[in-house]
Amino acid sequence: MADYFPLEAGRFWTYEVETPRGRKVIRVEVVSAESFAGSTRAACRSRVDERPWLDFSVVADASSVRVEGVVELPEPPAVGASWATANEALRIADDDAVVETPAGRFEGCLRVVVLIAGGDAGSGERFYAPGLGLVREALSDEAEPSEKSLLSWGMGRP
Repeated sequence: MADYFPLEAGRFWTYEVETPRGRKVIRVEVVSAESFAGSTRAACRSRVDERPWLDFSVVADASSVRVEGVVELPEPPAVGASWATANEALRIADDDAVVETPAGRFEGCLRVVVLIAGGDAGSGERFYAPGLGLVREALSDEAEPSEKSLLSWGMGRP
């Protein structure tokens, strides 16, 4: 089965985010990762442009991948699977989507449909490439619509 949310120390992703307020670059890094008894716990960090780093944790086990305790993806990820967070209702709509970003063309992607506040505050899609993770996100959020696209990824410091 493909890993749509890889947690390996040293892995990084750089995204471009476009909003009505302008463009920003977000870098996400896995600082450390530890596996024990079927669970992986990762210490991660992210930063917007040159602002200070923000630390967060990710846990992956047989039931889900959780970012700061919020389910990002169910395990195993299967078409039709649905879940909810405090602000979103999510559903895996496709497992063979093709996505293009500045970082390249990705095939066999999960397409997750997002309803913000049950669809009352907007909707969107997230795309996860196998072996890589999130490659694109488009949200038509009433408060602040945004487009996030993968610019680069890798291991270690670029």
